[in-house]
Amino acid sequence: MNSDSSIRIESHRHETAGSVALHHHDHPSLLYVTSGRGTCQIEEQSHELQADDAVYLPAGVSHGTQDLKGSPMAIFSIEFPIDTASLDPEVLGRLTDQGGPFSVPTVSSKQVHQILRSLLHEQMQKGDFHRSSMANLLSRLLILLARSLKPTASDALGGSLAQVAKVLAEIEENSHEQFSLVEVARMAHLSQRQFSNLCNELTGRSYIAHLNHLRIQRSIQLLKETEWPVSAIAFEVGFEEISTFYRAFRKETQKAPGHFR
Repeated sequence: MNSDSSIRIESHRHETAGSVALHHHDHPSLLYVTSGRGTCQIEEQSHELQADDAVYLPAGVSHGTQDLKGSPMAIFSIEFPIDTASLDPEVLGRLTDQGGPFSVPTVSSKQVHQILRSLLHEQMQKGDFHRSSMANLLSRLLILLARSLKPTASDALGGSLAQVAKVLAEIEENSHEQFSLVEVARMAHLSQRQFSNLCNELTGRSYIAHLNHLRIQRSIQLLKETEWPVSAIAFEVGFEEISTFYRAFRKETQKAPGHFR
């Protein structure tokens, strides 16, 4: 697919069920399914695929895909020279060790979709420094996917409680992002009331209180370790308004931010 040293992203979708014959690339590649269902053959093994599954393929690995009848897949394919991403070898090592498709948590998939759109935009527009921008986006994407493979405590739970635990684990990693109760409940495939009740069972707090707790704990760390102004810290941890930050901070700690300086 890619004969030069640049990153290339392509989008594939059949109107009806179709297939891509076994082939391989000279560089590592990544497949990401955004919709549909099917299978992916990697060398001699066949794996099921569905929306928000990812597959990392080292250079030279034969692979092909087959859509499920009635549910054609939309797949993004990214090929890149291994030195383009400038990653810690542990990142690609973790993806390689997976050895096949893996499901990306819902919270992370939202970021993956944004990165894929940005990669396509940079490739299409070819603006100033687009190669550097694509390399940075690719690095973010691969790190995000590698992190999603980290085992969490929720793996030992079951049912709806496990779904909430997985979402909360992702929120903890990304508490600076904006996720409403409506969004996180949808991610766990639960009603807002169910999510709130299970969140309280797991954390002892409502979802909003738990999110604020994570953000305030992070802000305390930054107050102690940096000289950043309070307004910058409030923004970094996820508060859009400084007044909201001060209220949440006092409610959590019964102290003003300056106490921790």
